[in-house]
Amino acid sequence: MHEIPRRLGVNKALDAAVATVVEAHSSFCSRRPATTHGLLLYSQALSSLRASLDDVGTACSNETLCAVMVLMACQSLMGLNSGAWTGHSEGAIKLLKARGPPDPDDMFETELVMCVRAPALEGIFNEDIEMMLPDPPGSRYSEISALNIVSQTQSLIRRWSRPHGLGLGDTTIVEDAKECYKISQDAIEEWRAIATAMDASMELTKPQPLALVHEHARVHQYLGLLVVVTIILNCIVSVIDPDHSAKLVRQRTGLIFESLALVEGVADYSPLGCTHVGLSLGACWIGHDDPVTRAAIELALAKHTEIEWPAPETDQLISNLSFAAGRFYQRLLRGSQVVEH
Repeated sequence: MHEIPRRLGVNKALDAAVATVVEAHSSFCSRRPATTHGLLLYSQALSSLRASLDDVGTACSNETLCAVMVLMACQSLMGLNSGAWTGHSEGAIKLLKARGPPDPDDMFETELVMCVRAPALEGIFNEDIEMMLPDPPGSRYSEISALNIVSQTQSLIRRWSRPHGLGLGDTTIVEDAKECYKISQDAIEEWRAIATAMDASMELTKPQPLALVHEHARVHQYLGLLVVVTIILNCIVSVIDPDHSAKLVRQRTGLIFESLALVEGVADYSPLGCTHVGLSLGACWIGHDDPVTRAAIELALAKHTEIEWPAPETDQLISNLSFAAGRFYQRLLRGSQVVEH
């Protein structure tokens, strides 16, 4: 966000998106529902975005991609998605793929690509999103490629749900799934250490410079994404390799409660620093069917959404999550049933 002001005035889509997020942020912080003015601004921002996408000169610009990401934050702040797919996630991934490889020397573009981690995570559950992208070259986060892990996770689901019979069997998928799960676990270990060091820096540094605060938020968001992706990988490995399912369920439960702790840890960065939390908690809910564990997740969702539970809005949210969970496990079990035959 701190890079956006200097880019205003050159792209109408970004200008309109920023006007919308300012209004949405004001309403959110005042604990007001989305206003008529805010919804009008959002509608105008969508029109401006369509115009930019139709213009060859602006369609693949950094500012247009940034506008998409800002509108995604608007949807979260205004409560327009209610636990459903945002729509902008699919658009962000398609736009990113159309742009080609990012320029490692362009830090604004690099940061934008890193922001696509949450839409990429949605692609694990939303079949309309196909994420086949590595982290940007030269990124300071490329040592542990979160986007690449998400991409491999989505690929594993697609491979497993294909027909396995008639000589078309995927003989390496079990080992590939275990290897991806191990890579993700190793990534978590490394970023736990980085997050712990960052916590210590925050504790020792008074007053805290803005750059340190930004980095602290970024590191914990990144770790949170890795934990959620690993939860989903755990689910996949449990289905593909059922002999170790009991151990995997224990690991998954521990990861879910770690994710809940990470969500609590970024609460101070609400609202704009927490726009990924709803998706993370939704993934946790989908990843575990134990009533006690789900109750803890729903408590965190209630706190995040600031809605009294139960309520019509929460009923709709749980309904959407139940549908996503059903689709997710249906895809995994489809592969298992073919193997059994």
